[in-house]
Amino acid sequence: MQHTRAVLPATVLAAALLLGACGANTTTASAGAGTTAPATNQRQADVAAKGAQVMPFDMNATIHTFTNTDTGGVQSVTIRTPADTNQLPMIRQHLSAEADRFRAGDFSDPTAIHGADMPGLAELKASAGKITVTYDELPDGARITYQTSDPALIDAIHRWFDAQVSDHGPDAQHGSMGTTPMSDHHGTVGGGTAMPGMGDMSMANITDEFDYLTKMIPHHEEAVATARTLLAGTKRPEMVDFANTIITTQTQQIDQMKAWLAQWYPGRDTTVNYTPMMPNLDSLKGDDLDKAFLQGMFHHHGMAVMMSTNLLTNNLATHPDVTTLARNIRDTQSAEMTKMTGWLNDWFGLNPMSGMHGG
Repeated sequence: MQHTRAVLPATVLAAALLLGACGANTTTASAGAGTTAPATNQRQADVAAKGAQVMPFDMNATIHTFTNTDTGGVQSVTIRTPADTNQLPMIRQHLSAEADRFRAGDFSDPTAIHGADMPGLAELKASAGKITVTYDELPDGARITYQTSDPALIDAIHRWFDAQVSDHGPDAQHGSMGTTPMSDHHGTVGGGTAMPGMGDMSMANITDEFDYLTKMIPHHEEAVATARTLLAGTKRPEMVDFANTIITTQTQQIDQMKAWLAQWYPGRDTTVNYTPMMPNLDSLKGDDLDKAFLQGMFHHHGMAVMMSTNLLTNNLATHPDVTTLARNIRDTQSAEMTKMTGWLNDWFGLNPMSGMHGG
């Protein structure tokens, strides 16, 4: 998959990009992350000039986060300000193309930017077929996730990430997904660690159409139940309309998915060990309810978007109807996430992305 390259001003710093294909078994950045001494000013300037020949988006307008995990790592590129959406198509086009190249062992772009002697690069070039490389979109950017069971390749990914943070200076950072337990409503990630507010990240690991449908049903059911709680306690007309939209749309989708499962997969066990993402809102009213609902539902929607994106990106749908549904969920809930971001900012001065993607 090729992408258009644009020459940007030399002041634009370059970075090889993220994930988040969600579903990585993420932990806090591994020991040593961030310990690499920063590159000299001259090297950072050289990397910036070379990166401007490769990266189609403006580094000054984006944030690059490299998060080491116990199965590899996640690199993400996100916009710095919600209004700067013109960068999103360029971020996503580039990262999607890079993921295809990296999956095949083609690391020519990082080589062109950072040099052939970049730490970890030689091992990664020889890694075709040994690392699972996943691309997915974020509401404010995109990410690439790297997963492998090979300790040597995990170490190579970590050294490669460290080198990028060093070379890109202030425009790149190490990230941490945190280790908050699910008991306080923050989700578990993979093997038991957590990304604040994102729920059980294994939900995003879609293996096939059946897996997608059986996971999406309880996820929708939770959204509908929480929206009914919102209706009982909110005073804002916007929130009433939003709750009714969720209840109507997702109830219809639940009924459709259940009908498909009965028709296409009769007799199969559709039970899913679903871990709730939303907090208990029963005791809240007014502003407290609205704020808690929006904060929780923002990340709840984010999970549905990731699940749908993974299904679509990896061509896992067997029936065209499921492809259409996944596109609808991805696009509709992405738009609703933008709406929720605006409400949180306007009403409560909050940014739901704070604390995510390493800051």
